[in-house]
Amino acid sequence: MAMVQGNKGALIFKKAKRQLVFKGKGQGDPSMINVTIINQRKG
Repeated sequence: MAMVQGNKGALIFKKAKRQLVFKGKGQGDPSMINVTIINQRKG
């Protein structure tokens, strides 16, 4: 899934109970990118 709103964007990859999330913010210099890995354990 990909989303863009103004100067913010997100790219999310999902497989089974795992997610890889890239979030970007900014336009030009400086810009910021966050990378998050989510692994859901069995409860």
